Amino acid sequence: AAHYSDIRPEISGVDFSLDAGRMFFAATDSFRLVEKIIDGKEFETDTQATNGIIPVKTINDLLRILPGDSEKTEL
Repeated sequence: AAHYSDIRPEISGVDFSLDAGRMFFAATDSFRLVEKIIDGKEFETDTQATNGIIPVKTINDLLRILPGDSEKTEL
């Protein structure tokens, strides 16, 4: 749901939070709000807690280089 916008840069990223054994992502394009929570059983980490905003451009680059489904679409 994240959307790149020069006019509204605040919606040009995905909010990311890692704490207490879960990852939380939230994104919006000002019309939709999408949240994704990944339980700690699905990943391993040594990090205690962190949060930030990941730019849409960075996420699109990651989707292109990570192995997996060949029909990935950009955010």
